[in-house]
Formats: sequence, C-alpha cells, structure tokens
Amino acid sequence: MNLDLEPVARRFVGAALQQDNSLFTPGRAIWAAAVLDALHQHLTRPLEQRGQPFVEELIAQLQGAVPDTCQLAAELLAMVLLPARDISADEKHTMVSSVLQRMPDPPALPAELVAAFATGLGDIGARLRATLRVQAAVLLTFVRLWKQLPAADQSHALRDPWTFKVQLYTVPAGKVPLMHEALLHLVHPATFEPLLLPEQKQQAAQQYAHFLVESTSDVDQRLAQIREHYHQQYGTLPDFDALPALSPAIRIGNAAAVEGDHPLPHLDPATLHQRIRELQHELLIDQTTLLRIYRALIAGQHVILSGPPGTGKTHLASLLPRMLWRDDSSGQVGYAVDLVTATEDWSVRHVIGGIVPRLLQRSDETRLDYTVRHGCFSRAVLSNYRNYDGEHVPALLQRHTISGGDGTLYRGVWLVIDELNRAPVDAAFGSLLTTLGGQRTPLTVPTSTGEVAVPLPRDFRIIGTLNSFDRHFLNQMSEALKRRFVFIDILPPPRSAAAAEQALALYRALLRLAEHGMPGVLAEPEIGQAAWGQVVQVRRTENASVPYTLQISDEQAAPVFTDFWRMFSAIRVYRQLGTAQVEAVYSSLLTGRSSGMTWPLALDTALADVLADQLQILARDELRIVLALLEHAATPDIFAHHVRQMLAALPYPRQLAQLAALRDAYPPPLPADFPAIDGDPATLTAQHLAQVFAVGAPLLCSDERLFVQRLTAFVEERGI
Repeated sequence: MNLDLEPVARRFVGAALQQDNSLFTPGRAIWAAAVLDALHQHLTRPLEQRGQPFVEELIAQLQGAVPDTCQLAAELLAMVLLPARDISADEKHTMVSSVLQRMPDPPALPAELVAAFATGLGDIGARLRATLRVQAAVLLTFVRLWKQLPAADQSHALRDPWTFKVQLYTVPAGKVPLMHEALLHLVHPATFEPLLLPEQKQQAAQQYAHFLVESTSDVDQRLAQIREHYHQQYGTLPDFDALPALSPAIRIGNAAAVEGDHPLPHLDPATLHQRIRELQHELLIDQTTLLRIYRALIAGQHVILSGPPGTGKTHLASLLPRMLWRDDSSGQVGYAVDLVTATEDWSVRHVIGGIVPRLLQRSDETRLDYTVRHGCFSRAVLSNYRNYDGEHVPALLQRHTISGGDGTLYRGVWLVIDELNRAPVDAAFGSLLTTLGGQRTPLTVPTSTGEVAVPLPRDFRIIGTLNSFDRHFLNQMSEALKRRFVFIDILPPPRSAAAAEQALALYRALLRLAEHGMPGVLAEPEIGQAAWGQVVQVRRTENASVPYTLQISDEQAAPVFTDFWRMFSAIRVYRQLGTAQVEAVYSSLLTGRSSGMTWPLALDTALADVLADQLQILARDELRIVLALLEHAATPDIFAHHVRQMLAALPYPRQLAQLAALRDAYPPPLPADFPAIDGDPATLTAQHLAQVFAVGAPLLCSDERLFVQRLTAFVEERGI
C-alpha cells in the first residue's frame, strides 16, 4: 500500500471496524451504530430538488442533523473520495469541509488524511463523480451491517481476507463496485491489489494467466496466485500498474456492461401528452403521428420522416429528441442531435470513417499527409462516451452527460440525417446492416491503429428525413436496409387547421424578421407573442390544436392574407407544400409592404419570387387550372366551364390523376354525386369545384401580374 494511505487505512479500520471512534477527532464515538443509523435516516429523506451535485444534496439532507451526524457524513465522504487519484486533494478537502460547516465548531482535517488525499489508488474520478451517492450508500450500509456482527465474527473477518470479502459483498455493489474494491485493499492490502476497476483486474489476470496453478472464478484469488508464483520464480512482485492500455476487446466488453448505459426512458402517458402539446406549439403535427414516432423510437427502431418540402421534418427531427426526453429534475434537455445533410457523393468513409488526406504545415514546408477521420455515424455514437475528442476512441467507454456550448446539458447525442435519399444509401450504409438490426452488435470504427468495436448506446437513435417528391431515389435502398427503419409520413396540416397554420407561419415569419431588424416588428418568443406595428399580432394560446391566434388590424391587409390563403389552398390540390412555404411568403409579403409596395404588389411579388419556382414541376394541365382560378375566381360557373373543358381534352391517364387530386382535396364529407376517379369530368359542377378551390370572390392581383406571368411561362415551356 502507498505509504501515505497506510495510516488513514489503519485509522479507518480502528475507528469504524474495531471501535466506535472517529477519523478526525479520536476518542469521539462518531462511527457508533446510533450515529450511523441517524445518518442513514437523513440520507433516505426525500429531496425537494434532485439533480444537484451530491455534496449539495447531502448538505440539504443534513438539515437539522446534530453535530455527530454531520461529522460522520464528512468522514464517510472523505473515505469515499480517498481512492480517486484523479480528483485533486484541494477538491476533496473542499467537499469534505463544506459538509463540516454544518457543525457549530467543525474540526480540522488530520494532516495524514490531507496527505493521503493527494495520493489515491486509481484514476476513477469520472466514475466516482457519477456514482458518489451510490458509493456513499455502500460504505454506510456495510459499516451498519458490520456493527451488527458478533465481535468474534468481526475479528475473524479482519484476520481472514476472504471472509472479509464475503461479508463485504453482502452489500450489493451495483454496476460500479468502486467502494468494494477500495475497501478490500484498504483493509487487507497484502491480499487485494490496488486495482479499483473490475476490467483492470480481469486484464491483469488475463495477462499473467500462465502463472495460475488452480482454476477459480474469483479474480482476486487468481491475482493472489499470480503474485505468489511470480514471486517464487522472479523474487519480485508483478507490476500490474505497468500493463499496456486495454485492448479493444477488453476495453469494450459486453455492450450491456458499459457504465451508465441505459435504454431510452419510457414516458408516462401524462408526461408524454404534455410534451406532445409542447411540440405542437412549434409544429402543427397531429398527435397520432407524434405517438407513432415515439412508439417506434421507444421500441428501439430508427425512424425516417417522409413528406413534402416545408412540412417541418428536419425541425421535428431536431426538436423531438430534445423535448420528449427532457428531464426537469436533472436539468437535462433530452438528446442533442448531430445534424448532417446527405449528398450524392456519400460513401462508407462519410458514414463510418476512413483515411483522408490533410496538409501539414511545418516551418516553411507544406506536405501532404493522411489520417483517419470518423464519419457522421461513428462520430455521433462516440460523442455519447466520455473523453471522445473527435479523433480518438476513448480507452474506457463511459456514458456521460453532454454539455452544449451554451451550458445546456443533454442525456446523449442522436444522429439526424437530412435529405437521406440524396445519398447512395445502400453503398454508404450497407456495412451497418447488422449494427442497425437490433442485435446489440457493436459498430466497427476505424482508427490509426486498426479497427475498434464500439457498442451502440442503448438509447441511441437515427432519425432521417426525405423529400417525398424525390421518393424514387429510394430504389437505391435495399429491402434489408429499409427494414432497419420505420417510415412515417409528415404531411401538411389539414384544411381544418387553416387558421392555426396561418397564425403559426406568421409567428415564425415575424420572429425571423425581428432577427433581421425589420422596423416595427416586435417579437417576444419567451411569452409567445409577435407583432408588426398595428397591422398584425400573433399570440400563443394553451390550446394544442390552435397554438397561436392571429389578429389582423389593418383593413387593407386583411383581404391580402385571405386571398393568399385561397391561392395557396388551390396550389395544395396539386402540390402539398408545407408550412415553411407559407412562412416564406409571409416574410416576403411583410418586407415588401415595409419597403413601400402596395399590398397587392407585395403579395404578387412574394408569390412570384418565393412560390412560383416551387410550382415548376406541376403538370401543364395543373398549372392551367391554377391560372384559370386566378382569372375566374369571382365567377364559379365560368371557372367550372374552363376546368371541364381542360379535363375533357386530357388523355385518359391524366383525367384519372386530375379527378383523384380533386376528390382528395374535397373537404369531407364527399358528396355522393362527385365523379368517381374513373368517372366523367363533365359531371363536375360549379358547386363541386367551389368547395375545392374556394371560388366566388375575385382574387387580388397587381397590375404587373408577375405571378401569372411566371406560371404562364411554365405552361408555355412544357409539353403535356
């Protein structure tokens, strides 16, 4: 044993295990059964606020404790901190002293304890910090049980190390048995090695296995054999501290054994529904869709969100892990996301990693070098483990709380891949078939010294997004890889949510304009309120289905917003654009008006500049019907006549497509006389089309007719 630790170890054995004495003030019965029981009662009190550092929680639980109990808590904490070599002596001293300050006349720490604080047994600081409460409970429970043993049994256990170990292990060790390992060495240093991590002991036993004579499953007995026979052969003791760094196989071990690795928490229904309501203040996505996503994630599946552009897929993928799994008690904000955008040149190197070139500058010389760089998947997985620096796989895998750049704490990191189907998915992800299959198969990560097997954290997930207009790209994804994901469509809000969607889109537009300093815009996201002068105001409500309400106070502005929505709803008959497109038009509309344009011109230019290019992919007949609406919105019969004429002139497949689109867009319930998909377009009535396209009043249009010109150009450029 280290010479600085020996006197503290002897003092602990004498004070706590042989007598009812004290580490700090000999002659005072601090480690007596009654004081131990009193401290136990304080530490089992419920905390009003969890998630604080252990010492702060300990001090809170000592409220009302008598001085002896406070001193025992400090002495207990000192013994728990003692083994950690990589926690500074000053920090240990500060933590113990802060507990002693609960006493009216706190004692000074003994000089030998202060000296021992600077030594320790092993580099276990990270694990110890994460489990301080557990280790303190183990030590307290063990000594309380020890006091109940007959004196003869106590004496025998102090003479026989293996009996002592049996007594010690009657107290459950949990997943991190640091206190067990420390006590073994402190009480019986001649028998038990100063190795506090089970994997270190296993590595030492494996490294020197050729010195074993008798087979035993007890690793401490194997190390004792090794030490004895090594000494017999060489006259010295083996240096277990000089072992090489743990090999990947030993370092990783069983995935379930990774410290701090837990499954994705299940949320109780009340909490889940509350978090869903919070999400719906950001995105107009129905509860059933959000529950489907939650169900897939909690079942261990990875998710791909599919849908038209602008429906909030990427926003949802980034927001959902943060909000659903927020832990208010610990202050952790769910899961951070590593957001990447797939491209057509992706390969295994971009996803898993590989060798990449780099330029090295030395003095006046620049030369080409090569290094191994982790891909997005490897980087996201490894970010969940402590001490990952972006380049090197940590020697010991431990889960940890992630700290964001702004001090925000996260449970872990997920990977979000935007526009997933832009990449050659099968080529880039094919090697992950087994890893993503749910069999807990580790990820093989390339390093400069070879490949390392890294287990996927049990709560790690991938969320991908894809544009459903480009869904043909999915032909590049094999059926085997598709089975690794759950596909869930994120569609625009239904017509019944029109008021809520307009208010949310305008709220976001005002937030964006406020960021860019537009005069007259007031945005207060903390209270969910935004406005532009006396023209428009948006306020947050507590209603999940209508999270924001919109008020338009300007009489000239009101018909502009109404007519825009009529046009946008008509466009959605043929292309399901998302709320983001509404937000973009509103931003352009308000900016145009702020720049001195009339309301009609501001709307016309916003449609021409922001929305028109989104419609270039529409079929010629679809564009013609939109143009007919812009021209004849005030006359339902004339508009219906033009629509019937155009449909009658179409080839049969296009007629089917048009009738299907009109039926899908008709607000329920669908009347019995509405033409079937394979029916006669001539039976479409003005009343039918008025329900789909909201005709019956003229639409605002500027004299320049810029939007009409853009759509007309698209029609003239294309054939059927």
